Amino acid sequence: MDETRLRTVKVSFSRNQNYSYLNTDSETWLTMLEQLLSCHYENYKVTVTHDSYNRETVVEIEFANIDDATWFRLQQKD
Repeated sequence: MDETRLRTVKVSFSRNQNYSYLNTDSETWLTMLEQLLSCHYENYKVTVTHDSYNRETVVEIEFANIDDATWFRLQQKD
């Protein structure tokens, strides 16, 4: 299996509102995620994408090693 795939975690945030011009909730979520990452991990890369209506934000985090990615996955609640 490709090591990059094992080090990469995808997290998505769906908005409840139908107003595409309101990005405050996703920006707050991204800020909180960035704070969590900067406090607990080193050498990670974050890529953020939005769907065409800004209703879903997808964040791809590529961690420096598989251990960090695994630990991040274990701490997430569905």
